Amino acid sequence: MEGFSLRFYMHSRARKSGMPLHVWLLEQARTRGFAGSSTFQAIEGYGRHDTILHANRVLSWDAPRGCGVHR
Repeated sequence: MEGFSLRFYMHSRARKSGMPLHVWLLEQARTRGFAGSSTFQAIEGYGRHDTILHANRVLSWDAPRGCGVHR
């Protein structure tokens, strides 16, 4: 069995085509027949600027969010 898994990380405020980016990604995966997709709100993490983001220390509309797509 061969497959793959993609993970996307974004801010909750990120948008595409007028909707939250994580919702857009889920819809794209569903319409393309992917086996599954999930979205989650991160507790904390860091990115390219090496700044740790804590969900309880950032505004809820800008909290880190992840989306996984599986095929």
